[in-house]
Amino acid sequence: MLWIILAIIVFIVAATLLLFRLEDLSHLDRDDYPIKDATPSEANREVLGRIRELGQSSKGLRGKARLMALRKHMDGLSEGIELASELRHCESPRGEWVLAPGCDTRRRILYIHGGAWAAGSPRSHRAITDRLSQITRAAVFALDYRLMPENRFMDGVRDCREAYKWLLKHGPDGAEPVDFM
Repeated sequence: MLWIILAIIVFIVAATLLLFRLEDLSHLDRDDYPIKDATPSEANREVLGRIRELGQSSKGLRGKARLMALRKHMDGLSEGIELASELRHCESPRGEWVLAPGCDTRRRILYIHGGAWAAGSPRSHRAITDRLSQITRAAVFALDYRLMPENRFMDGVRDCREAYKWLLKHGPDGAEPVDFM
């Protein structure tokens, strides 16, 4: 019995040494890396300001009134932003296509916006989906899934699942198979 345990230990040690031959990375152990004195960028300050505004927009409100104020503020985040993409409303599934100039409609991205399943919409995330379509040269579908508390959590999840299935067979111009999803 003892020889079996000893054989297992030897096997484990040998396998470890063979499989995990470690490269000597000691040349990376140095502490003289330059540290940059950086200040937050203007874009960083703008984002932080918008986050503060989000909190201020619902200050003093409770319950549904607070949620409605947050939703209204979030939807206003894209106002005044010049978008390069074409926006096309879609009724079923509910959402909008975001199409950057020259994008390939057979390449598709399903964009499920943030907002804890209670806030947000394709409109509130247009700056993101516009840029995403430009960078990927893909058609982005921003889903307007059902939100809580008006709907159950799983209703929003089902909307996401159904939209994914639909996108596999449909593009912004109708029925069209997908090349990349």
